[in-house]
Amino acid sequence: MRILIVEPQCQGFEHARFNSALLATIAQAFPSAQLTFWAEAQHLSEVTQLLPPLPLSAQPIDISWPAPLRQRCEAETRFCEHALDLAAATSIGIVVFSSVSSLTLLALKHLLPSHPYRGSVVAVPHGVLAGLLHRPKRVWNWPFDIHTALRRPTPQNLILVALTQTIYSHITARFDATPWWQIDHPYIFDHPVTEPPIVNRRTENVKIGLMGALRNNLTPIIALIDRIHSELPGIEFIQIGHLRQTGRPADLLSKRISNPAVSPISSSEYIRRLVSVDYALCIHEPDHHRFVASATFLDLMNVPKPALSISTPLSREYDRRFGDRGYTCASLEELASHTIQVLKQKADPQYTAFLRNLSFARRHFCPDVVAETLRQVLTH
Repeated sequence: MRILIVEPQCQGFEHARFNSALLATIAQAFPSAQLTFWAEAQHLSEVTQLLPPLPLSAQPIDISWPAPLRQRCEAETRFCEHALDLAAATSIGIVVFSSVSSLTLLALKHLLPSHPYRGSVVAVPHGVLAGLLHRPKRVWNWPFDIHTALRRPTPQNLILVALTQTIYSHITARFDATPWWQIDHPYIFDHPVTEPPIVNRRTENVKIGLMGALRNNLTPIIALIDRIHSELPGIEFIQIGHLRQTGRPADLLSKRISNPAVSPISSSEYIRRLVSVDYALCIHEPDHHRFVASATFLDLMNVPKPALSISTPLSREYDRRFGDRGYTCASLEELASHTIQVLKQKADPQYTAFLRNLSFARRHFCPDVVAETLRQVLTH
């Protein structure tokens, strides 16, 4: 069997870890299949560096879509039609769109009912689902948004995949006429698991990592750091991701953290920084995780490091499945107070248990495990 995997959205490092893990998962699910991967040239390079050896044919593509929505919709439709034409002409059994925009979904739902290709087409929505939290301010853009795309009838051979149980339950409750399938977010764990220390982690000279690409409202994060420093001035905050915001709040935050970065850092530097900390501060908008998976939580299984986080639907799902992976609070104020309370102790009594739960959880996201579910989805 031949399988075509298409990445029509991501460039450079964006989602490289996910796509490398997805390719490894597909290879595990269909070990005799011939895999072809289409992606932007730099993204191809990033993905293949993370991959184990695979029988993979890689082809660079141009995804510099025009900005006006109507023109972009037409361009994405032509692109999807080209992929389907090739699949029909060369007996490709499965076409996987490893990420999609609302326009990709609209194109596939428009093309598939009348297209001669009759194999399975898989679409994996990522951040585009965050658009379900609100509609565009410009009403004339509504025909192109994710609400419209999901309300359109789903062709029989189009398989929509959710990457968490939380996303699956929320989206099927909201769009009950649209069939969805669910797999765990695959991840290639490349950091060795070490046995958690017998003695709980001491809390002198603790380092806390700020996870992710920091954007939106930085003021509450600054307030949290100041609150902790008011009682524990020796705590060091290290930026693990990078700042996506400029101006006064970003400048104020940069003065409170070590190694501030204003542009994306390399994968190796990201891991190096994460290894150096004792806890990882994860600040997500609670509603965001109703519809969007978080690779940050998987990064913390990879190393592993306990999280200091705000409760979200996804954090509750993972804690329910795997046990507590750190300290989770309802608000930043509560998180600051609880962190101070924990770090004033001579040792964190939960630290070893957190590490064991994180190490246990990672097995569920390995490509060979996710492959079993993916095979069932694609051969149902």
